[in-house]
Amino acid sequence: MNFKDIKQGYPLYVLDRKALCAKTLNVREVSLPHVDAKIGGATNLVVDILTDDGQPYVMMADADVAYPDGMVISTSVDNILRELTSMRNTAQQALDRVDKERQTVERCNSLLADLDPAQREKQQTEKRFEKIENMQQQMFEMLKKLTE
Repeated sequence: MNFKDIKQGYPLYVLDRKALCAKTLNVREVSLPHVDAKIGGATNLVVDILTDDGQPYVMMADADVAYPDGMVISTSVDNILRELTSMRNTAQQALDRVDKERQTVERCNSLLADLDPAQREKQQTEKRFEKIENMQQQMFEMLKKLTE
């Protein structure tokens, strides 16, 4: 169903992509399709929709989904489900790349150490400092146990 076909009392499905929350709003008022040069240009029709939370929306009349300000607004829950699935898949792909990227960093560090003596010395120094910090932490924990 397009926005121009929506009537008072119909649901609008809203997904806030920034806050990752979804809600269903009820339509309170819908205007007749009209031209709005700022939104649709001189040839596209828009409708003004007022929801039960008091928020006005201007939507393209022939669309069934809109993307204002980091949100997804639709007349169909299926569009919201598709958007959520797409967001989840994108995030999962990024998570899947983390291990590969970590391996790339480790391999590059190894190659840098092999090819650049200064880099090798820097990495060895960092490892020594890390060992010292770990030992210091262990000693602190042992002292803490002894004083208890």
